[in-house]
Amino acid sequence: MSSENEDGDRAAAADVRRAVERLAKEILGLPLDRREERLEALPTALARGVAEVLIERAARRGREAPEAAADSARLGLLAAECARLDPREAEVADLCATGYIALGVAASALERPADADAAFLAAAWYLDATPVPGTHAAFCAGLAELRARQGRSDEAAALFRHAADLEQAAGESRSEAPDA
Repeated sequence: MSSENEDGDRAAAADVRRAVERLAKEILGLPLDRREERLEALPTALARGVAEVLIERAARRGREAPEAAADSARLGLLAAECARLDPREAEVADLCATGYIALGVAASALERPADADAAFLAAAWYLDATPVPGTHAAFCAGLAELRARQGRSDEAAALFRHAADLEQAAGESRSEAPDA
């Protein structure tokens, strides 16, 4: 019986996820001046879901489609703000850090170093509150790419090494985690 309940819960969660993804796509399609108004009208949980979907999308597409990634990251961060999420909460800090990292990676790929620096600086503010090594590694790797583009090779090398160390630590902690 519990297996049927678990299957039902997974199916319901998948349905909710698809609905949130459709809503995020709808909001992305709105004119810029209507997006915030639409996000403000959402219940908190739905705005948070939209923020998560958009920031995940931005993090996946940062280097390959930087304009679209930057747009998704900005809108995801706005959704998090509209949901009035508490940035001291670890999951929220991780979400916001990931959004700003994606924005920094996209700005770097678009050769907008001042915008990238500003995004990484904003991400750094949230990193203290997130214990996720993968997020810290993504920050270091993204900033390393920016520093390499800026010709700051010593900084880039150090950041790439630190990102690799953090990724290794993240992998080890994932392999040691108990199965749920």
